Amino acid sequence: MNMKRKIIALTIIAFSLNATAQTFLGEFLKYSTLYTTGIIQQPMQESSRDYFVSQGGDVMDVTENNPFDYSVGIGLRKLARFDYEVKPGIFYTGQEQNITTVVAVGPVNRYEYNFHYESARQRGDMYTNQQYFLRHLGNKSIIKIEFSEDGVAGLRYASGDLRYRMKIGKKINLSIGGVIRTHKAYGFNPIEQYLENNAWWDLAYAFGYVDKSYGIDDDNDGSVDKTDWFWRNPDGVRIADTDAEFRKYHYKGIVNTYNDTVFSNIGRMGSISGVAGLDIYHYSKNFWLHTYASVLPVHARLFGDSDYTYGKIIESSQWVDCELGFILGTHITKQLGMYAEASYQEFWGVPVYSAKAGINYRLR
Repeated sequence: MNMKRKIIALTIIAFSLNATAQTFLGEFLKYSTLYTTGIIQQPMQESSRDYFVSQGGDVMDVTENNPFDYSVGIGLRKLARFDYEVKPGIFYTGQEQNITTVVAVGPVNRYEYNFHYESARQRGDMYTNQQYFLRHLGNKSIIKIEFSEDGVAGLRYASGDLRYRMKIGKKINLSIGGVIRTHKAYGFNPIEQYLENNAWWDLAYAFGYVDKSYGIDDDNDGSVDKTDWFWRNPDGVRIADTDAEFRKYHYKGIVNTYNDTVFSNIGRMGSISGVAGLDIYHYSKNFWLHTYASVLPVHARLFGDSDYTYGKIIESSQWVDCELGFILGTHITKQLGMYAEASYQEFWGVPVYSAKAGINYRLR
């Protein structure tokens, strides 16, 4: 009899937990949007052509022709908009700039999230953009978890942000708390350290590239006036006729591979930082101002090689990381309007910034 009661009780608990989970998941996903996107664009081409004349007198066009630019992405988002924001298009593409993922205080007290992955090629270079953002905004609390990768800027990190929120009237929010972040050894450049004690061509040799010298007779007097080198890749294929050509088109790939290998051997770094934030939001039909700032002035290492902490590299135990910006808009008259926006982020000495401003005049 006792066994039957236990089975019944466990069954009731299981059904209750399942119903609770379904209810939570349903509310969590309610009004969210799942999207995929693909974009192809004409690449930027060089405005002038580059030519190379070989020792045999052959003229070769060595202008770098970039393949088409593209991006493919997938995402799931549930983000509220501030009063001054409008949906940029009928469909979401992942290219939208959402201010709510940057500011500490969003427009609504609830869960908001943006999970986005994008693989892209720009001017022949491949990069990845990712953002996995989840925030819960309460009356007195801010909880945010984020993984961000900006492939163009070269900034990649994961963070957990917990703050106490204090409202001052209806327009000002102060926040204070702590942020835990994981990241690579920013501030350290492996190739710079390598070249302090080695010649640049030694790295090429280490990756299997081979060079061979040849003499150049500039004035055709039968004597060698200067020397250059042609290069072969590890497969033995001749890929460059001069050192300059090799460094311009091939050496950067070697450097990138070397740097990635060194960073992988160093491993991830972990730190905890104090953070203070200020958000000011005013909106009316004809004038709006939204300013925000988060400052991280105090830091401590949690894990990772102590020789490669950012403080050790810049020779200072403390520094200031920040994320700040503003959005301003005004309708001066029914026909005339002005706007200005700016944002600036700097973590571990890596800046990411943008600014724009303009005037609109509606003709009658």
